[in-house]
Amino acid sequence: MDDVLKAFDVKSVYAPKVSHTTDTYKYFLTAVKNEGHTIKAVTKGVAIPLNGIEATFLAPIPNYGDNLTTGVPF
Repeated sequence: MDDVLKAFDVKSVYAPKVSHTTDTYKYFLTAVKNEGHTIKAVTKGVAIPLNGIEATFLAPIPNYGDNLTTGVPF
């Protein structure tokens, strides 16, 4: 995630409000913090402000399980 945040002009970081203790999730949180961003909670209907595009989250999935290292659809 560090590389992604450094390579692109990231304006906002969106993620579902979950609590996990996996190293992968901890690295994600650290990378976001290190770049000076905060995470905006994703809920159904949240619109992403993009020029020329209308994008709205349909919904986060109700259960991400115990392991955020595989197959999380963002």
